[in-house]
Amino acid sequence: MAITNDDHIVTNMNDHLLGLMKLERKQVIGKTGIELGLFHEEFAPGIWEDLSKNEKLQNREISIKTKAGEEIDCLFSTEKLELENKKSWLITIVDVSKRKKAEKELADVYNRVTDGFVALDKNWNYTYVNKSAGIMMARDPAQMIGKNVWVEFPHLVGSDIQMAYYRAMEKHEMVNLEQYFPPQNIWFLHMIYPSADALSVFFKDISFRKQDEQKVAESELRFRTLTKSAPVGIFETDALGLTTYVNETWMEFTGLSFEESIGDKWMRIIHPDDREMQVINWKRKIKSAEVSSSEYRIIDKQGKLRWVIGKAIPIIINGGEIAGYIGTISDVTGHKQAMELLQKNEETLNKAQHIAKIGSWEFSLITGELTWSKELYRIFELEGHSAETLYEAYRKKYHPEDLQKLDEIISQAIERATGYTYEHRIMCNDGSIKYILGIAEVILDAAGKVIGLKGTGQDITESKKYEIEILQAHQKIDTLINTIEGIVWEADAQTFQFTYISKKVEDVLGYPAHQWLTDHQFWANHIHPDDRKMTVDYCVTCTREKRQHDFEYRMLAKDGTVVWLRDIVTVIVENDEPIQLRGVMINITEKKKAEVILNERTEELRELATHLQNVREDERMNIAREIHDELGQQLTGLKMDIAWLMKKTGKGDAVIETKFNDTLKLVDATVRTIRRISTELRPSIIDDLGLNAALEWLMAEFKDRLRIEMVYDNSFDDHNVDPNISIGLFRILQESLNNIAKHANANKVEIKIEKQNSVVHLSVHDDGIGFDTNTKPTGLTFGVLGIRERVNRMKGDCMITSDPGRGTKIEVKIPLQ
Repeated sequence: MAITNDDHIVTNMNDHLLGLMKLERKQVIGKTGIELGLFHEEFAPGIWEDLSKNEKLQNREISIKTKAGEEIDCLFSTEKLELENKKSWLITIVDVSKRKKAEKELADVYNRVTDGFVALDKNWNYTYVNKSAGIMMARDPAQMIGKNVWVEFPHLVGSDIQMAYYRAMEKHEMVNLEQYFPPQNIWFLHMIYPSADALSVFFKDISFRKQDEQKVAESELRFRTLTKSAPVGIFETDALGLTTYVNETWMEFTGLSFEESIGDKWMRIIHPDDREMQVINWKRKIKSAEVSSSEYRIIDKQGKLRWVIGKAIPIIINGGEIAGYIGTISDVTGHKQAMELLQKNEETLNKAQHIAKIGSWEFSLITGELTWSKELYRIFELEGHSAETLYEAYRKKYHPEDLQKLDEIISQAIERATGYTYEHRIMCNDGSIKYILGIAEVILDAAGKVIGLKGTGQDITESKKYEIEILQAHQKIDTLINTIEGIVWEADAQTFQFTYISKKVEDVLGYPAHQWLTDHQFWANHIHPDDRKMTVDYCVTCTREKRQHDFEYRMLAKDGTVVWLRDIVTVIVENDEPIQLRGVMINITEKKKAEVILNERTEELRELATHLQNVREDERMNIAREIHDELGQQLTGLKMDIAWLMKKTGKGDAVIETKFNDTLKLVDATVRTIRRISTELRPSIIDDLGLNAALEWLMAEFKDRLRIEMVYDNSFDDHNVDPNISIGLFRILQESLNNIAKHANANKVEIKIEKQNSVVHLSVHDDGIGFDTNTKPTGLTFGVLGIRERVNRMKGDCMITSDPGRGTKIEVKIPLQ
């Protein structure tokens, strides 16, 4: 700190400022800052101008010079005050050289890094932007300072980036975000670090990493596909040697499931005598990142002992880092058995080799001598060849396409001092081909130098035949596909381009198969015009929704005829996306023709049934009229005669008078019975007063007879209703009530009749015992069948719902036009 008078001449200065400028007190008193060399001459006038206006100055960054000429960055503050009745200036100088130096160094660091770096204050304004960030944002870093990020980049508002910035600021946690920018086809990694009131954001282009990840994923898929059916067991481990993947052959060898093979759990199937040494060697080779090759025994889950050769090589990434190991396990049980037999005696060995179709051999690099077992001579069909001519003779047996590969493998084995396994072909004397599995290992001298090779050759022609049989089986399947009645096909789920169609299509539609495969619009263009849009739209919708679909449509055959097809389609989905369609088109043209004939016959039967019903109703009406008119008149006459007789005779005789009265009552009862029978046969009220009156009479009669609660709601206008519909509705309700009376044991019946859009709706609902609608017909269900048939004849709809103990509901809809 320092104090000057009103003319800016120093009157006092503290020791800290004297030390900073490396001056003594006597050197500064009575001088100005300009005279002391503290300020640059061009800088001082600006300070004095501000002071004259505001009489104070706060934290102005300046550079002062020490006595030794060293420049120091400082914060300069001054304020006018009064000391001892005199105007003075209080000056404060803060040394910020270290801070400025650190800021400069940090800025240099930020500008040197290839990653983009920006700093934002709490108001989302840029406080720093390095060169790399400016390049990535296509902006001048200097021009970005003080500008708002959401104003400069409005397309980021509402994006994942804005959400990540807000989360880091609000929760004070570091946030990582990977973001893809389609316009530039670039992936960015954002690393967002919060401070008290600001954010520091690093971002870098990770497109190459993303591309590498994609390539790794594709490579991993190819690897899994290739290894799935490989003839040897294949496995993968992590850097610690713990298993992460095994193929199907591995699981077949060991008898373990995939889950049982993961980690180090698989080691329990190693033979107890081999387990400890195998585990020790495996851990040692992992630590030293060595290639591993070992032979040991396993006991699979069925208790079967197998000899296997396990090989593993390290997967090296990032300039030497071990990411894991990949290896194979081969079943060499037959080979080991053969070698053990060899130790016993040559004859046993020859028999074993003959059984296993394995021959042994050994080759000396020093002498060039090649020795074979008897079985190997037999396999190669070189019996009788001398040892001197054997080398050239067996090389002539090799298939020309496999010989060069063999030489390369042998050279690598000698160079690397490692064994090898090689599957190749040889030419037989009769011109046929044999498949040989060769397994070899190197022979080392005491110094570890390769001096020879030895191994076995196994005739695996039979297993190759199985492979051929599998191919033939596929051909048989293809033949079967082309002989079944349906047209089998496959198509791309995105483009609907057919990728396969069976030859049956030529028989059904006449078009050759290649036209379907070359023209992606072929199928759609040959659908019947009336069905085309509906069919294509339906198929597209089901595919997008990943639904299997079964639908019918017409196609135009090559000869112009119309062919009905039933298409049963399966949608193949991967990663939640449809990728392929597979289906079968079945020719149902004859079925459709039969359906047309059946519908015609059904319609004829319906018309016949309607005619018979009308005839029956007419007969009922005639019978009812005759009963009512004829018998009614006769009984009326009989009653009149009995009344006349009563007047002429029996007076004064109580017995005769009682008998006459009983007879009159019997006649009256007979009249009522005749009226009831005639009404049930054909209620005259329906002809005289209309349907609604007849229904009300029926309701009243039913209620009086059963004495149960009835709820009747009728808003239907029965004027100008076809008589056949009227009698039909009457009979449906009559049959429903009869069923309730006979079977339902109900306490309440609800009946509703209304008209909706030229359709009369009738519903009858009881709370009775109900019945199972799936049972065989009984007295009740025959009544239900009668209702259904009557509704069907009137071209209406009938729905009957019932469950035991839950009542029954009959709903009928009859069109009035």
